[in-house]
Amino acid sequence: MLDRDERIADARGVPPFFFHQVYDALDLPPWEIDRAQRAVRDAMQRGWFASTLLDVGCGTGCNAVMLAQAGFDVVGTDLVPAAIRVAQTRAMDAGVASRVRFVACDALDMRGFVEDGCVSSVLDSAFCHVLSDADRPRYVEELRRCTRKGASIVMLNFNEHESRGGPRRMSIDDCTAMLGAEFRLDCAVETRYESTAHEGGAAAWLLRFLR
Repeated sequence: MLDRDERIADARGVPPFFFHQVYDALDLPPWEIDRAQRAVRDAMQRGWFASTLLDVGCGTGCNAVMLAQAGFDVVGTDLVPAAIRVAQTRAMDAGVASRVRFVACDALDMRGFVEDGCVSSVLDSAFCHVLSDADRPRYVEELRRCTRKGASIVMLNFNEHESRGGPRRMSIDDCTAMLGAEFRLDCAVETRYESTAHEGGAAAWLLRFLR
């Protein structure tokens, strides 16, 4: 279903039906590695997260469950109900169902699921790079609505140095321009995004923005 050499996102973004098709298939997509991303663990060890933590595009919940095990209160959202069901089972199996709540919803409109100003940290692990240029402002407005002053936005995205297939690349300038003046870049770390389609991981940026 996925060509390892194909770029799956451009300025038009990735249509939602793509993700429903991928998760309905027998095999998990290449971004599902059955454990938390090492870069997300690194961000946690750097002290970049605080409760309540919002994991946008959480997939099957590996990062969210790891963060809940570390003591954070987490809300994980994803557009695909099949992925959310797996995430809920993962949380129960890990004994952290009381610390993490998973909901199936559109990240461009999480009203009714995530209250205004309740979020202290956002994890965007390989999510915003699938958005179209037209949808990016809606996403940022939703981040503004959900987060409180002083909140952190932690982003992990393929960067401009990755030459293999996969999602649209995002430079530091791209991320900074997307979030706008209300979010200030605090730290940037060059890292790898782990994927079954990218041996050794894909070149990526791990970024922390502060509101």
